[in-house]
Amino acid sequence: MDLRTPQARRISTKHRSPASIPPTAAFPKGQTYHAAGATDDGWVVVALWDSRESWESFRDETLMPGFQALGDAGLPAPPQSTEFEIHKEKHGS
Repeated sequence: MDLRTPQARRISTKHRSPASIPPTAAFPKGQTYHAAGATDDGWVVVALWDSRESWESFRDETLMPGFQALGDAGLPAPPQSTEFEIHKEKHGS
């Protein structure tokens, strides 16, 4: 899952993504990988999930309600999401 978020009002900095979790926090149930970084026009978040169901549960029950709860301090528009199944994965040494 690749999630692109537009600049968040007042909370988007180089050091914190709009939906960031503390570095010491555990992954949400089913998430196996997470990386995020600022771009010129927002944030890109790449997350791997053990199943589509795990992603959809997190998205619907935690992520989107969290964005909505931020109100005016949140995102100016809904994030764009690209989802795909991994065909082949390779790790470096």
